[in-house]
Amino acid sequence: MRATNMLRSLVSGFIILITLLASVHSYAQDQSRYLLQNPLFTQDAQAAIDYVYNQQYDEANEVLRPWREEYENHPVWTFWEGLPLWWNVLADLSNEAHDDEFLGIMEQAVRQSDRNLRQDRRNLDAMVVNALSHGFMARVHANRSNWFKSFNHGRAAVNMLFSLERLYPEIHDLQFGMGLYLYFTEYLSEEYRLVRAVSWMLPSGDRKEGIERLQDAAENSTFMIPESKYFLGHIFLHYENNYQEAETYLRDLHTKYDQNPFFSRLLLRNKYRTRQFEDAYVICTEIFEKFDHDQAGELELNTLEEANLIAGVIMLRGYEQGKARAYLERSIEIGSNLHGGERREMQLRAQYQLARAAVRENENDEARGILQKIIRHRVDSPVTERAKNLLARIES
Repeated sequence: MRATNMLRSLVSGFIILITLLASVHSYAQDQSRYLLQNPLFTQDAQAAIDYVYNQQYDEANEVLRPWREEYENHPVWTFWEGLPLWWNVLADLSNEAHDDEFLGIMEQAVRQSDRNLRQDRRNLDAMVVNALSHGFMARVHANRSNWFKSFNHGRAAVNMLFSLERLYPEIHDLQFGMGLYLYFTEYLSEEYRLVRAVSWMLPSGDRKEGIERLQDAAENSTFMIPESKYFLGHIFLHYENNYQEAETYLRDLHTKYDQNPFFSRLLLRNKYRTRQFEDAYVICTEIFEKFDHDQAGELELNTLEEANLIAGVIMLRGYEQGKARAYLERSIEIGSNLHGGERREMQLRAQYQLARAAVRENENDEARGILQKIIRHRVDSPVTERAKNLLARIES
């Protein structure tokens, strides 16, 4: 499982969520050859990106509306249509319901950008859209363990990234894509034989330089500051074990994009995994107050499911059985209506913790029923093994 997640991280390095976007202020003129060289567009696009990261799509579309009307055939608009759908994909990677629609939009964006590149091989706009679209398709296929398709799209994205860096070295936002690529290529080639077997097909990596480039992007890029901070937080938390640095970046995202439940969820995980339980519980209560269950979409519901689970575990640690049960039951209620229902990994965790609460109250029959249900639902989950062990303790 850890190896698979790290391979996905390598592919996500190909995503180059770069430059939706790229800024080329140093040589842009009033009437630029390409839309992404126009400083007026750059200013509006930067504001629109902030709106998107804060889940304010109507406001983002309104900012870009005049540009869309003037450049109606630009391939960036096809790509732009896929962004709201991407957040639904990201909300629950086990849910494949949005994959086909999202991949279809990205494939259309690639076709449009390919047509432009056949006419002008240096077309900055088309190169950026092409790299972005291939990168997102690589990520989706990696999530589904379609490694051959993922690698092909990832390689196309990386090749375009290197072309962009060669032709447009002034673009600070490119440091994001290069940083991810350099970091994960070296990390994974050191750790995993599978990656070493194919690493000869790709340029070599450098973890230290990768982090430095990501930090450059986080400080100096025009559009990639939030995404650079997200990946720096991810790297420092999961690979470098530098929890303080991780929290710095994740806290910034949580504060600036306070309407995006995904960033609340990331900071909550960081607090919980580093055993800052009081702070984690505060974030849980913020999530409950901010995101109304009755009006929540998929991203909010997935966040509410996890926040209730974590709040329940925290209460269970403090032997507040009543509160623990209420949170865990709420998590189960929310998750039962999401993709996968009771077979969801988060649901298994909530059910297991509910069984633990029942054991503490000497409600062994209740615990036994919950644990047997977990074992029936899934044989491929680590929670199942824990359920078997707890059931054996009850039966002994």
